[in-house]
Amino acid sequence: MAAEKGSKKGKTQSGAEVFLEILRNYGVEYIFSSPGSEWPPLWEALAEQKAQGIDGPTYINIRHEDTAAGVAIGYAKATGKLAVCLVHASVGTLHAAMGIRAAHFEKTPVLFCAGESVTFGEGDGSWVGAQWGRYLADYGGPARLVEPFTKASYGLPTPNTLAGATHRACQVAMNAPQGPVFLSLPFEYLAQPAVLPAPPGRTMPVAAQVDPAGLAEAAKLLAEAQSPLIITENIGSDPKAVAQLIE
Repeated sequence: MAAEKGSKKGKTQSGAEVFLEILRNYGVEYIFSSPGSEWPPLWEALAEQKAQGIDGPTYINIRHEDTAAGVAIGYAKATGKLAVCLVHASVGTLHAAMGIRAAHFEKTPVLFCAGESVTFGEGDGSWVGAQWGRYLADYGGPARLVEPFTKASYGLPTPNTLAGATHRACQVAMNAPQGPVFLSLPFEYLAQPAVLPAPPGRTMPVAAQVDPAGLAEAAKLLAEAQSPLIITENIGSDPKAVAQLIE
């Protein structure tokens, strides 16, 4: 059966399925992950995606968060596409922190996600077995740990913010100047039925605008310089940008 894009119509989606559908809308091809006990809802959504013959991200399991972050960054730099990297709560976030910092300074579009808990094993339907006590060490959420070196870093205050927050995270990561965005996803919100459907389609990244007067002044300085040197930062690796500069 030929694969199709999008979600199966008429089916109640879990939070994880909504998350996955938004990634599909943004053309995400791979999810790189060094996972923990909070990601089974997403694995189930990936299995459902395959069972329904839906085109979507390929899940790649990696042994350590540092390696997963590095592979995601390398993929994004090589292709220019949004990469997604999943890590394990606050400890996984800290292991991936150097990679997240590198993505920030190299302006690489990667969506980093960590799981957390909003119930800590209390309340109806939230028991996660012997693992629940571990979440007490993550009180306050992992998003605060990487705020200084991301374009945005936040968690989800309520279940109905999952779709909008994920959509916005992808958009911010891809908008110029590109860079990493960190999103903390409670496993309870991933497992339960979604409050809102995934936003339709995708929002295209906003193109950077050049000041015409500044561009003319730069051209004048270059034309008059005897030994011009142009420091391009990360844009110098884009062949199309170099061609436009020469033109």
